[in-house]
Amino acid sequence: MTEPTELTRRGFAKAAVAAVAVPILAPLAACTTTPPAEAPAPAAAPTGQAATPSAAPQGTNDEKQPSPLARALTDAIRVQYGDRMNDEQMAKVGRSIAGGLDTAERLRRYPLPIAAEPAFVYRVAGGPPR
Repeated sequence: MTEPTELTRRGFAKAAVAAVAVPILAPLAACTTTPPAEAPAPAAAPTGQAATPSAAPQGTNDEKQPSPLARALTDAIRVQYGDRMNDEQMAKVGRSIAGGLDTAERLRRYPLPIAAEPAFVYRVAGGPPR
């Protein structure tokens, strides 16, 4: 006989996120394609012509690459609302999603004791005075 496992707040939160994310991301599984092949290295410039460097190097250290989850969520937004946004707006949405996920990860790593109370007291307007 197996012992019942208790559902923690963290476990519930993960299950809730999965319950919301799976229906959104499931249609994307059919839309995935193989990534494009790497472009061949440029050939040496013909004699008399100078080689032109590319406009921007790919994968600079200054720009952090988004996580796979951030890319998947951005693709979900692109599938649902891509016809209403241009590339600049989609890039902004992608950065916003990646930033939100980074913030959530930092909060998740912060040790919070189980007995911690909220830093505020919620009172309903017009409720009984204290």
